[in-house]
Amino acid sequence: MNELTVRDILNLPFMDGYRLAAGASGLDNPVHFPNVYDIPHDAGDPVLDELTARHDFYLTALYYGKDNPDYIYSVMEWYLSIQASAVCIIDLYINELPEKVVRLCDEHRLPVIFISQQVPYSTVISNIIECKLSLERRRFVTNQLLALTSEHTAEKEKREIIRELNPSFSSHVIAFFCSGAEPLQQKMPSDTPLYYGITSLIAEYRDGILLAYSFHRKSDSQLRQATEEILAYLREQLPEIRIGISDTLPVSQLGDAISQAFVAADSADFGQSASYSDLGVMRLLVSIQGHPAIQKYYQETIAPLIKYDKENHSQLFVTLCRFIENGADYKRTGAAMFLHENTVRYRINNLKEILNYGKSEVDFLETLSMIYKIHKLLTPSTHTSKEG
Repeated sequence: MNELTVRDILNLPFMDGYRLAAGASGLDNPVHFPNVYDIPHDAGDPVLDELTARHDFYLTALYYGKDNPDYIYSVMEWYLSIQASAVCIIDLYINELPEKVVRLCDEHRLPVIFISQQVPYSTVISNIIECKLSLERRRFVTNQLLALTSEHTAEKEKREIIRELNPSFSSHVIAFFCSGAEPLQQKMPSDTPLYYGITSLIAEYRDGILLAYSFHRKSDSQLRQATEEILAYLREQLPEIRIGISDTLPVSQLGDAISQAFVAADSADFGQSASYSDLGVMRLLVSIQGHPAIQKYYQETIAPLIKYDKENHSQLFVTLCRFIENGADYKRTGAAMFLHENTVRYRINNLKEILNYGKSEVDFLETLSMIYKIHKLLTPSTHTSKEG
């Protein structure tokens, strides 16, 4: 979730019982701030441009539009001219829109919402601002986590980031990364209901949800019990996810723990979990992800393939990823991508023409697997571009 939208506001508790009168296609409009516009509208007033802000969520009672459809139409035209995100009408004086206003707002994707006159303006404004601040905090934490796991961030800066993320972290940490078939952000509302103690952290990370559980020294049996409790908690909160579990590391290596959990999640089936300690070659890649050789391989092999797809409007890289995810099985890959098996086979043969992979079929499959793993390691999203 990168910015506050009209849809986010409609999901807030105080909006319970709202009625969307027009502009349903504009619910993903970004919202900068709440605003109020209840003065008599005069389209020719030059002061209007100085007093109004663009991309705001406007509250109004439309008192001067009572029994005056032309006035309402004029006001909505003005809202469109300032690129308002939405108009929220308190149903004190009017409770429906003229048909021509509905058509105007539908055409220009301007949501018009009616809410009860019992909801004070102050409630609307304060809740929207709180939601916006919460989203900004989540975005800040997400960026901090990305910096923490980057090979370009100095160790001193990483230590500072860890302290900023949670000054109450204990001495050791285990990271749990949850991913789904689709990004999980929409499953984590802006009030962040997930919580697992003052010494832990739950945040959005790479299209998924991260839980960093910190603790002081525990026995193996205590650690196993704590891990099982966390897994049960996460599955209850976020059903049908796959969960990656890191090794136990000093909290100063939180970035490594996050990377381990992220990689481990990719090897788990949905509804299941996987531990980093049980992985194969991926453990080696994680340990050397900052090495120039990894970056060079990406730039020489993976980046050109992605560029080839873009220039030729093809889907070779997506097909490569799905092919590996489905065990190099043509039929399963075709089903996953809603393609005929022969289409998948054609694309994989194209990859053989493009890639330098060695001599044998085994070399080719190893190359595809390595490309997939390195891409997953170095890119900030667990979901590849559109398929088909």
